Amino acid sequence: MLSSIELSRVLISQATSKGISVCNLKLQKLLYYIQGYHLACTGTPFFLDSIEAWRHGPVIGTVYHAYKALWLPSNTCYFFGSRYCS
Repeated sequence: MLSSIELSRVLISQATSKGISVCNLKLQKLLYYIQGYHLACTGTPFFLDSIEAWRHGPVIGTVYHAYKALWLPSNTCYFFGSRYCS
């Protein structure tokens, strides 16, 4: 079982290799859907971190704080250190 941080690294790596931007909001939604899909299909969680209901949607706190630099109020995503507007 991967941790939510490890899964986040995999998602960011895969997205980056395909030229897709990932902001924290997008990352949180992807993690939420992966967890839900895995629970529905196997009955077990993909990762053990809890998902919290925040103002803008589901959030895994440890991932949010690890990657909070990827989110800006203007919804601008950052693409490996360089600005990338989606």
